[in-house]
Amino acid sequence: TMLYVTHDQEEALLLSDRICLMNHARIEQIGTPDDLYFRPRSLFASDFIGESNVFVAQVRSCSDGYMLATGPGASALRIRTDAAARLGDTVTLVVRPERIRIVASGPGADTANRLQARIEEIAFLGDTVRYYARVDASCVFSVKLLTSGSAARACVGDAVSLEFDADSVIVLPAEPVAALSVAERAPS
Repeated sequence: TMLYVTHDQEEALLLSDRICLMNHARIEQIGTPDDLYFRPRSLFASDFIGESNVFVAQVRSCSDGYMLATGPGASALRIRTDAAARLGDTVTLVVRPERIRIVASGPGADTANRLQARIEEIAFLGDTVRYYARVDASCVFSVKLLTSGSAARACVGDAVSLEFDADSVIVLPAEPVAALSVAERAPS
């Protein structure tokens, strides 16, 4: 057994069987690297381990392990979750940048989890390309895609659709602290 203290998130994920995430000298979450990344229990945990698109939505219904909600840009969201929520509740949601797909804008077969956006900025990082896409006045999503020399890429100004699967959305428990919008963290 070994105890290792680090502020390097990648190092913690790589070396650990279990992680104890601390926030202001208090335990925020304990779990496997997989737990902390895919099932964060707080806004702090979701933002500290990895990158996050954080946004709010209004619950329309919950049944059979799914939540239907209205999200940014009046988008229809279908979320696989066991979180308890009632009609009209505001929930904080997280989608990791690598779980989002960019597709040509327009109607799709299933419009759930399809947000209309416009590409504002692109950062080529070699192995990945980072897109910043504005959904509405207060919400910018970060999308991280693997690069491919032959793949067509979106350009700044393009109207696109951002898509993600129902199980890619993390529902965070209600917190007394207001969530930072992605727009406040997006590059200028």
